[in-house]
Amino acid sequence: MNQVLDAAKTRKLVLQTSSGAIVGAVVTYFALEMGGGAADFEDPARLAAVAAGIVYALMGAFVGLGAIVPGAGAKFLNVEDADEIVEERGKFAPAAIACLLTGALLIALALTPGGDQPGALTRDMAALVAVAAFASLVVLGLWMRGQIDEFNRSLSTESSALALHVSLLLFGGWAALAHLGYVEWIAPLGLLAAYAMIQLAATFWVVGRRGLLVPR
Repeated sequence: MNQVLDAAKTRKLVLQTSSGAIVGAVVTYFALEMGGGAADFEDPARLAAVAAGIVYALMGAFVGLGAIVPGAGAKFLNVEDADEIVEERGKFAPAAIACLLTGALLIALALTPGGDQPGALTRDMAALVAVAAFASLVVLGLWMRGQIDEFNRSLSTESSALALHVSLLLFGGWAALAHLGYVEWIAPLGLLAAYAMIQLAATFWVVGRRGLLVPR
């Protein structure tokens, strides 16, 4: 019986991972193809920002869809069943909004004029989107602190601390090398995109260490 359950969990994990990777790759490909004439994706910083933005936006879309349609969400989110999504909807919805806001911020900044490209968004419009997204993230973060339990607050604190330490090590070391003239300094947008992905990786690392990524 346990072997049957383990096989089912493994199939679910493979399905979740492969489907997420395929959707992410397809969306990224078409986004770059359609936006290539309006944004300078030859710039590594812009490319990193739009890729990171798409990752966050897709995560937010998947989690948001799962929160809205629990029956479907139970098939691609790591939960026991639809009832768990209904019970935890107060956590899923804010997380989805936070991911969507982060994705919007990164994508908007990546679509500004640069190189020989006019940009899909003007700098003023991108600044407006970025300010609105950042302010919303701050408000959402302050609100969520009073809504989540001690365990989830501990996960958030641990992942943020890990992301900060990794960022200090990576960017501090890079800054030292750049100061000495061994490497070029990271573009501001690339720095923002890199930190966003480090935060995401740190969250998955912390959650995984607690056993919360095991298929259910």
